Amino acid sequence: MLPFFCFAHNGEFITAQWAWHVDGSAELTLTVDYESNLWIKNAADFQQAADTFLELHTSQQTTPLSASQASKHYAAAQHLDPRSPLGHSAEELAQNYQLGILHYQWKTPPAALTLKVPPACPQTFILWMADEQQPQQEIRWNIMIGGDESPLITRAPSRQSSWLMAAWVIFGLGLILLTRYLLKKIPGRCGH
Repeated sequence: MLPFFCFAHNGEFITAQWAWHVDGSAELTLTVDYESNLWIKNAADFQQAADTFLELHTSQQTTPLSASQASKHYAAAQHLDPRSPLGHSAEELAQNYQLGILHYQWKTPPAALTLKVPPACPQTFILWMADEQQPQQEIRWNIMIGGDESPLITRAPSRQSSWLMAAWVIFGLGLILLTRYLLKKIPGRCGH
């Protein structure tokens, strides 16, 4: 059962944001606070350990981040992400931190997956999901420790495919109405 409220800055947690992009790509962003994390104190530690933090699980296979088809990019930051579900106060957002950020990007991610934390991993993760196609959607998040698996992560149907489906339905209804109209106009039908 998830807590109703979680209050902390990044501290001992590693935040992990899964984001679906409008172009169909996906990104996993891991953020660590070097000053508060017990095991990760600098960029070298973070980049070395991060590939072992999570595994991608699909119906076909489980793949460590190190073996996934993602491109990886490291960045440093001083300010917490205001979109995070951790309920940052204005004071926390204004403070400077020593943050490391790793972005894993997939051009063609699986349509449905879960993220698993290997049992031996000592880190605690706050995983939250975002979808650019649904920016007003309430943020889904959960806490994960060694051995945990996330809820199923799926992409919302694209607006383009929804419009295409609606266009086909309207076209089909129009075709049915046109056919009925033409059949009424054709003289000499059976039974008349």
